[in-house]
Amino acid sequence: MEDAPTMRIRHVFADRLVSASDLNRRSSAILDMALQGPVTITRNDQHFALLRRDLAAHMSAVADQVALFSEAIQALRTTRVEGDLPEHHPFQWMKAFDEEHLQDMENDLIECLEKVVSETDLEAVETSLLKWRAHAVSMLGGVMGDGFDVGSSPSAPRFSC
Repeated sequence: MEDAPTMRIRHVFADRLVSASDLNRRSSAILDMALQGPVTITRNDQHFALLRRDLAAHMSAVADQVALFSEAIQALRTTRVEGDLPEHHPFQWMKAFDEEHLQDMENDLIECLEKVVSETDLEAVETSLLKWRAHAVSMLGGVMGDGFDVGSSPSAPRFSC
């Protein structure tokens, strides 16, 4: 894995403002400023961000994991309350789990999100969900479909992010 950008995400708008005219006149100096942190280029009422590509990729990876976390938590809570998800829902496998498993999964996902936010593992949420899905499939004997019967549920897995 590449080294994480040294700049923290929360500082993305603690940047320097320059005009588009300044960018035309001093592009090299402004690119040097962008090496230190984001630069906002202003033109009329428009604002553009100039930042290192690795920082943009890092921000995108974090945003993807947060979105996946949000979708998974919503599906998990819907499964708890309604006991089911719509047909063809990407998290339909969650209905293989009992309440204890679902609570363990929620706790695990929260722990994984903390790792994403702290930048110790930018794929923790996705990795955890893949492990939980594999566990659900194994509980179902490799069969995923509507109306499946889990039978007796084994103890909840202990996945670590």
